Amino acid sequence: MDCDKPSDYVLPYKKRLSALHTYYEKKFSEIRSQWEKFVAGLDDVAPDIIPADILAAWRRCRSRKQDARKKPLPPILDATDLQDLLVRHDTLLQAALPIIADFKKFVEGSRFLICLFCEEGYLLHVDVAPDYKKIALAVRLVPGASWREEIAGANAFAQVLAHKKPVQFFGPQHYNRAYHGETASSAPIFSPQGDFIGGVSLVSSYYGTNPDTLSLAVSLAQAIENSLKTQAALEAATVAAGYQQALLAAIPEALVAVDQSGGIVMANDKALAILGLDPGVTGKNIREIWGRENEDFFQIALGDKVVADDEIRITSRFSERDLTVSASPIETPDGRVIGRMLILQELKRVRKMATRMIGAKAAYRIEDISGRNEKFLKTVDHARIAARSDSNVLLLGESGTGKDLFAQAIHNEGSRRNGPFIAINCASIPRDLIASELFGHSEGAFTGSRRGGSTGKFELADGGTIFFDEIAETSLEFQTALLRVVEERSIVRVGGTSTRPVNVRIISATNKNLLEEIKKGTFRSDLYYRLNVFCIETVPLRERADDIPILVDAFIRKYRDALGKHITRVNEDVLAILENYPWPGNIRELQNVIERMMNVAQNGRLTAELIPHEIAHWRYRESYNPALPSRQEQEKAMILNMMKMDIPRNKIAEKMNIARSTLYRKLKEYGLE
Repeated sequence: MDCDKPSDYVLPYKKRLSALHTYYEKKFSEIRSQWEKFVAGLDDVAPDIIPADILAAWRRCRSRKQDARKKPLPPILDATDLQDLLVRHDTLLQAALPIIADFKKFVEGSRFLICLFCEEGYLLHVDVAPDYKKIALAVRLVPGASWREEIAGANAFAQVLAHKKPVQFFGPQHYNRAYHGETASSAPIFSPQGDFIGGVSLVSSYYGTNPDTLSLAVSLAQAIENSLKTQAALEAATVAAGYQQALLAAIPEALVAVDQSGGIVMANDKALAILGLDPGVTGKNIREIWGRENEDFFQIALGDKVVADDEIRITSRFSERDLTVSASPIETPDGRVIGRMLILQELKRVRKMATRMIGAKAAYRIEDISGRNEKFLKTVDHARIAARSDSNVLLLGESGTGKDLFAQAIHNEGSRRNGPFIAINCASIPRDLIASELFGHSEGAFTGSRRGGSTGKFELADGGTIFFDEIAETSLEFQTALLRVVEERSIVRVGGTSTRPVNVRIISATNKNLLEEIKKGTFRSDLYYRLNVFCIETVPLRERADDIPILVDAFIRKYRDALGKHITRVNEDVLAILENYPWPGNIRELQNVIERMMNVAQNGRLTAELIPHEIAHWRYRESYNPALPSRQEQEKAMILNMMKMDIPRNKIAEKMNIARSTLYRKLKEYGLE
């Protein structure tokens, strides 16, 4: 390859005669004369023959004292380093090699060497015709060879590295004479992000080039860049699809996308599990999968309305599933509706979320119930025993004795502690609504009923405990329905026909004598015996007066921070008065009294003058013989005494910790209207 003049090359006769060859011979001579002048140390190089960029490269080579007449030997990486190099540039190679292979077919017969190089100046790939391999090896146009300017002199590879733009080196434009017989047309390659990552070069004998060779190199580089962009787009799509799949898998709801005709386009794993479908369901129509009894679901899935959390039941041959469904249209960017997205949730999960939102939790534990009275401690022991079982519990006792606290404590001590605790005051719910409140209702069950139906308290309590306070205030019709739930462990919504299983523990409470109510015909005996598996009687406060100091201390600690009062002492006469009061409102009445006293206390102690007048002047021990009057007589006397003091009836109900409706009933019973 080393030469002093173009005549050293033996050219085919026809090429020697061609006009194009004559043009290149002349061009070769002009450039060679300028090169000779420059390497001789002269600087008056003709700028119209040697471009400024190439002249600048020659000057850099001369400043490095590179010998222009000596053949360079570009170093070649060993096998290990070459493998590392190829691995690092695998993305470029995967994009470029198919393009180079196609280009080679396109220029077959042109005797081009096609070289791919990286941004470090190393050749990554050389595609060479068989009859040119020996020459290519001689000048080290092989993978792993470094063609940086400081090694191989000014050349087309190095010029692209320096300026990152297309360039052509014709024959003697190369700084080293060894490459004067070649013409190299090189173009840079940029990544999809715009970073320079290498280039491609078409190398041929100087007379084998043509005016379009540089354009071919540029086109080849652009084709490789487009391949890189396509490759990056595919990778981005693959990553996006991976994220999409991960996102769909992480969403706890079941997602199903259907087209306008009801064909399933997509269903995530949760949907497959909830609906009992196999992964091959895509493409099938929902009407093929589920039968006619699911028409409500079909109307939502194929309708045009936005639906939010409607309750439905999806029925298949082997199962029934209660779900909530939300549906919204899927639109193209131009607003065309192409399908529907359905979001399905198991009703059990929705119920759990609802119970968390409404705070359906029991706050008290057995250790939170204060007292040292012997009779009271036996009641606590009974509660502990009941908590170990899952059987129903009946709590009996006067109003304000803490039946609700015992219900919460039993729940928190038992195996259902992590489930919901739903408390129902049967006396506070109108009789005509209690069934709907507890069992829920189906859509259209009555005027004003919620679209899609409503979940009742029994369903919300599934997996936990439901507490019926004042159970004796329920109607016989409701008691009949409740008995069915207790026996069958399932409910039927108001206006509905299908049964819904519920797993709840029932704790009931009343201040009435249920056996007397049974005799009166106001309470069902069969329900009484189903609820009365464990019977726990709470102790009225007048029978545990020795616990009053403990309870007073507990209430002071409870309200101290809330009221900003630092009560450190309770006078002995205060405790004496409190211990001698009959407490018809029991612990709740005591709690209200302590809160009231703390509100008006001006210093760090509770004194006798802070005790409410109706309590301080009751004189319980002097005027009341507990062996003679009954509890009803005591209660009647208490109400009458407060009425004589002109205390409003709503305040009397508040002090006795009972509903106003209950107070009016008692007034009627006692003849105090």
